[in-house]
Amino acid sequence: MGSLVKWGNWKFIGILFVICYVIGIIGWKLYDPSLPVSSALYNSLQLFFLEASFQDYSIPWILEIARFFAPIIAAAVVLKLLISLIWKTTRDLRLLGIENHIVIWGLNTETNYLLENLLGNSNSRIVLITSTNEMSEFPALKPARGLMVIFADEAESLSDKTKLCQKIHLESAKSVFIMTGDDTNNIETVEKIEAYLDGCEKKREALVKRRTEKKNCELQVFAHINDEHTMKFMKQCKGNNPERNVFISFFNTKRMLAQHLIDKFSPDRYRRIGEGDPVPATILLVGLTDQGEKILTEAALLYHFANHVKPRIVVSDRNVKNRMRSIYENYPLLGNVAEIVEVEFLELIRGEVDWEIFSTVSSCFIATENEGESSFVARKLRQMFEIKADSDVNGHDREVSTVPAIVAVIPMLSRFFDIVPETRQKLETVNINISNPGEVLNTDNLFSTNEEIEKIAMYFHWEYNKRKDKTLDKVWNELEDSEKDSNRYAARHLPIKLRFLGVSIADASTDCPTFDQNTVTEDQKQTIHIMEHRRWMAYKELIGFVYGQKWFKEDGKSNKEVMNILMINNSIKPWHELEPNIKEIDSIFANAGDAVAELNKKIVVDSQKS
Repeated sequence: MGSLVKWGNWKFIGILFVICYVIGIIGWKLYDPSLPVSSALYNSLQLFFLEASFQDYSIPWILEIARFFAPIIAAAVVLKLLISLIWKTTRDLRLLGIENHIVIWGLNTETNYLLENLLGNSNSRIVLITSTNEMSEFPALKPARGLMVIFADEAESLSDKTKLCQKIHLESAKSVFIMTGDDTNNIETVEKIEAYLDGCEKKREALVKRRTEKKNCELQVFAHINDEHTMKFMKQCKGNNPERNVFISFFNTKRMLAQHLIDKFSPDRYRRIGEGDPVPATILLVGLTDQGEKILTEAALLYHFANHVKPRIVVSDRNVKNRMRSIYENYPLLGNVAEIVEVEFLELIRGEVDWEIFSTVSSCFIATENEGESSFVARKLRQMFEIKADSDVNGHDREVSTVPAIVAVIPMLSRFFDIVPETRQKLETVNINISNPGEVLNTDNLFSTNEEIEKIAMYFHWEYNKRKDKTLDKVWNELEDSEKDSNRYAARHLPIKLRFLGVSIADASTDCPTFDQNTVTEDQKQTIHIMEHRRWMAYKELIGFVYGQKWFKEDGKSNKEVMNILMINNSIKPWHELEPNIKEIDSIFANAGDAVAELNKKIVVDSQKS
């Protein structure tokens, strides 16, 4: 029923009304040439209300058409108004008393994917705030049982966000996703929500009641940001306000997918990277699109292994030098963190590459502009590695190799592999993986930022502040989003450290033998500490920090606030040059046992690597 109240339908009816009215005027003038123009205008209007009277002589055909269709158009308007009234009344009744619901602000390709995932995986009711113009671009999207659509341009505009907040009972919602496609609009919407909650008496009453009942009433607000520099700035906001009891987080779908892929296809999952290994962990990235840039930077942040060699990232694109130049403008210290090897796209697909470098590639990510090219490049890479790979088998009963991993990252706008699923099946037959930003738009990734990672990150923050020379300055909910991210990256790097030891995380109920952490040698511990320090330096350098001397307050304590504003840190140096107390901090993030215990899981010996 919601489709019947769209602006597009009213526009169509309006056009028919004008056409019918105009031909009615023409018809009356043909019917009675002596009739004044004002009378023709009035009589043509009467056609819509069945009040026009005719004399006995012949009626022109054009007037016949007008007097036949005019009442139909008038009836359509009345019917449409009635349906609109019923639809709005029914929707408003459904909104009465609504609570623990999910609000999605804006409709575009990304929110469409989000809606699909939420409708399939969430039991909560969903309120979608959109405009009729946005809705017209997604004709396949229809209000479902758990979905209510608010057309913000019916009686109020998107700029009147306070009225919308009241209508959707925002004070009782569980989560809000602000994804209008415009960064400025998204940020302004967050400000409006905060202002609404500040003046909302119902929210304060609900807080008191729920706290008395010991219920969680935290409103989660997720705002999508496209621009990297804007994202870095917004990450400095405080993610949780205990007064409003609202959690605010800024995210980017392509960044989320990059993190997912970097964790899932880490090079050490395909070859053992041990101490003293001189060969760098190498990945291949084809396509320096916005998605490709995020995969590149995530790899530079996370791929720091036991051999203490900078990760090698082979990048390929058309005019690769200019593309990389623009990336260096955003990340000027990227070369300090990773070894970047540039290869022209044409040379790559012709196979005119340095095989000494390509033989060490463990993972390949293809992030080109369209799905057809991604598929083509993925197959060419599989062909290249297949021909070059050493094999004792001459084609009979040969199994498809699993190294290196090849991932075709198709654009957000693409539905190609949904429409032609057999193409996906053919590519997966030869171990080519297909990924799309839509696959990470789900509750597991957005609602809890991956619950396991979040809990381990919280544990690291607690342990860091629990040292004898430290006090817990801020609890987790008081941290800025950027401070939380620093701990999250440490948590995401933990599986890499565990794989170096030949162990992994498993459910507490598993029959696998539990790993005895007392068997870890001092040399292995030091290796892990250096791995952590190199990863931490990569994180700091990529966000713009450089080495600098400490600033001190009048009481002799280091002035971290000033140092953070200036983006300097005196620990950005080789591990062996660090002070003993700083080396001790690295050991916190390297220790995994207690952190994993927080998840009710355990570390077990990996049978494939033991």
